[in-house]
Amino acid sequence: EGTFDDRDVLYLKERKGFCKLAIESGAGVVPCYCFGESDLFHHEGEASLRFWRWLNRFAKVGVPFPVRGWMQTPFPKRAPLLVALGEPLFAEEGETVAGFHARYVDALVRLHGRHVGASSKPNRKLVLV
Repeated sequence: EGTFDDRDVLYLKERKGFCKLAIESGAGVVPCYCFGESDLFHHEGEASLRFWRWLNRFAKVGVPFPVRGWMQTPFPKRAPLLVALGEPLFAEEGETVAGFHARYVDALVRLHGRHVGASSKPNRKLVLV
């Protein structure tokens, strides 16, 4: 997956480390989403994305994708942004990392659904990978 004009792709399904840290430290996590962030840079085509994914399979560190923003520079284009913040979530007594992560994902999906209509592109879909 990558960045597309009609949907926002969020890599979150297997990223649970932040929930584990929150449980271990007793900290809360705040669901938040920035609408319009994917409009700050040019979107590469499918062939470029396939090559980038192939390259990252072999690299020991993440290989950054060349970004093109304002006038083909690494500076972002101007675009309206909307930052939505949810209520803090705290792990319940005895809750597993997977359970806490599932609650976070659910809260984030609901937050997106509640605020996407007020964003600059109200028809964008959220895709979790």
